[in-house]
Amino acid sequence: MSVQRNGRAEITTNATEITRDNVVDELNAALETHKINSADIHFLYKYYKGYHEAVESKQREFNQKVNNKITVNRAAEIVDFKTGFLLSEPVQYIGRDENANTDELNSLNDCFYRIGKQQQDMELLDWLHICGTAIRIILPEKTNYDNSPFRSYVLDPRYSFIVYRSDLEHRRMMGVKYVEAEPDNSSDENADADNAIYSVWTENAYFEIQGGEIIKEESHIYGAVPLVEYRANLGRLGAFEPVLPLLDAIDLCESNRADSIQQFVEAILVFKNCDIEDEDFQQLKELGGLKIPENADVSYLVQELNQTQTQTFVDDMYDAVLTICGIPGRNGANGASTSDTGAATLLRNGWQSATTYAAKTVSYFTQSEKEMLKMALLFSGSGLNIGNIEIKFPYKNYQNSYEQAQILSLMLQGTNMKIHPQLAFSYCGVFPDAMQAYEMSKQYTEENQEALTNAETEDSSGTIIQQSADNGGDTEQGRNSGNPQA
Repeated sequence: MSVQRNGRAEITTNATEITRDNVVDELNAALETHKINSADIHFLYKYYKGYHEAVESKQREFNQKVNNKITVNRAAEIVDFKTGFLLSEPVQYIGRDENANTDELNSLNDCFYRIGKQQQDMELLDWLHICGTAIRIILPEKTNYDNSPFRSYVLDPRYSFIVYRSDLEHRRMMGVKYVEAEPDNSSDENADADNAIYSVWTENAYFEIQGGEIIKEESHIYGAVPLVEYRANLGRLGAFEPVLPLLDAIDLCESNRADSIQQFVEAILVFKNCDIEDEDFQQLKELGGLKIPENADVSYLVQELNQTQTQTFVDDMYDAVLTICGIPGRNGANGASTSDTGAATLLRNGWQSATTYAAKTVSYFTQSEKEMLKMALLFSGSGLNIGNIEIKFPYKNYQNSYEQAQILSLMLQGTNMKIHPQLAFSYCGVFPDAMQAYEMSKQYTEENQEALTNAETEDSSGTIIQQSADNGGDTEQGRNSGNPQA
């Protein structure tokens, strides 16, 4: 199977419905595209783990004993950085407006915490950055395991896929997960792909297929395929896939540098105008010295690689990798130290680019997460509406927090702009959960205002009573003074 390495192809069907009558044919048709995708994913996964084919197949025409194969695994660096940058904390579900039930939202977050969703999200993002696509399955929990009404798993995209309807709605028609069966012949190390067991979920049924025959069939009331695909971008490209030629060139360059050093150390000794016997040459290697005739000359045949120019070339390629992948540099622009501070440093070192690239990934991730949430709400019987839930991604936003706080203060001031406080909290970027911060601040302000009003009322009432008593006393005293005989 040829490896294309230019993104994963989407699998589609023209069928309006997948039933028992056509599920086998649709599965066989989808497998043709999936096998190509699976070969690409397998290549990228091995590349991520450190098996780089360009280096492993490196050969030398001359002096074949000197053939170093060095892997600089920048692919793992790219994937690990992007996953860690996006998911420093768990993904949270918060209220999008005042209509969201806070208690039910907290209960939903607790359910996902119990089933280990944060670890699953890390695994899902790893696959997303390795091969551009990842698949999660969510199913109802019938045994109430971990006190959660549902359970979810991240599937290996090499052995799972989703088929979409080729129309504007583009809904999920079929989700497939398969396990390759053990080979019939025990001497055969490879599994029999034709004997694989395919688990197929449609919108209202579940099938198990082996050898082109349906061996199990069940109906369900999910109303949708419980497999959800997450995409990294439009072309389903892995994070390091666009820079594979550069990564291969860095590997080969480092390998050739090692060859050059080894050749320099093991340089050929040239004898001019003199002969030496094999026995004498062995003594030369042991003693380190040699006596030669007057007109003879002995020297090493060496050609040293210019390490400075080679390092400049490697640094240039690495800078290109960081720029294309949207990863910050560690030593400033081209390794130079500058006097830039604040926002200039963030822009120059690439942190702003990292945030921009992450925002794009979050957009695609959020769209798929909503589809998963619909299934979770269905299985939990929650009264929450997907429109009232906002998915909060915790990736670090490298902006000046002091400036954000100043913006919030300016928007909350009583100016003629008449900005609603909720907008100020939402767009200042200070709070991870803007709605929660707004509700807490609103409640706090109302309580303080009420306490202040009560205090003023008490003070005012007390003053009036005192004045009345004083006036009453003055009046009484006036009456007594006016009629002393009374």
